[in-house]
Amino acid sequence: MIDLHCHILPGLDDGARDDEMALGMAWAAVHEGITDIVATPHTEDGVYRNSAKKVRAAVERLQQLFLEKQVPLRLHPGSEVHVHPELLDHLQSGQVMTIGDAGRYLLLELPMTNPPRVMERIFADLAGLGITPVLAHPERNEVLQEHPERLAAWIAEYGVLAQLTAGSVTGQMGKKLQSTALSFYQNRLAHIVASDAHDLKRRRPELRAAYLKLASLDLEEAARYREQAELILFGVSDVWRQLQC
Repeated sequence: MIDLHCHILPGLDDGARDDEMALGMAWAAVHEGITDIVATPHTEDGVYRNSAKKVRAAVERLQQLFLEKQVPLRLHPGSEVHVHPELLDHLQSGQVMTIGDAGRYLLLELPMTNPPRVMERIFADLAGLGITPVLAHPERNEVLQEHPERLAAWIAEYGVLAQLTAGSVTGQMGKKLQSTALSFYQNRLAHIVASDAHDLKRRRPELRAAYLKLASLDLEEAARYREQAELILFGVSDVWRQLQC
C-alpha cells in the first residue's frame, strides 16, 4: 500500500517529534503493509513554513536512517499545503512541494470552516500550471459536510481529487466524520485514502482497516483507490479521467 499523506518527518511540524518516533511510525507502517510513504509536513498554515528545499533534505536524511536501521520503507517528498494568498507564486518559484516532487499533484488543505470564495479561481489557475489539487480530508470541512454538491462541482468542473483520512473511514475520528467519509466514498466524491498519521497513539500510520471497510462497501472502488494512489505518487497525468473509464 501507498500512503500519500503522513507527518513522519521529525521536528518539522506537529507530527513525529524526533527520530525515535519517526522510526516507530515507519515500523508501524511496514507492519500495516505500507511500502511507500509521502512525507507531507504542514506548509504555509500560519504556523509552519516548510520550504521544498527543507523537505527534500529532511526526506533524504530520514531515508538514510531507514537504510541504516533496515526499515523496508520508501520515503518520498511532499507537503500538506494550506490555501494561502501566495500559493500560485510559491508553486511557480518551487518554494512548496508537490506530491513526490513530481510537479503534477498538490496535497491541498482547505480551512476547516468555509472555503475561500476564490477556490474556483485557484483550481483554474492550478490547472493552468498543469497541477491537480488533491484535497486533504474534505470530510472534515464543515461546509462540504453540509453541501457535498460543492465538492461534486469541483470534481466535475476542475478535475479536483479528494483524499479521505483512514481514521474517518473506520470511525476512529467519530461517527459524524465516518458518515461523511463513507457518503463521499459511495457517491464517488473521493478518490484515495491516506493515514494523515502524526504519531503512534491517536493518529497512527494505518491503512489496512480503512481499506477493509471500503472494500466491504464496494470492492472494485477500493481497488481503484489503491491504484490511484500509485498513479498520483508517480505523477501520472489525467488520473481522474483514466479511473472514470
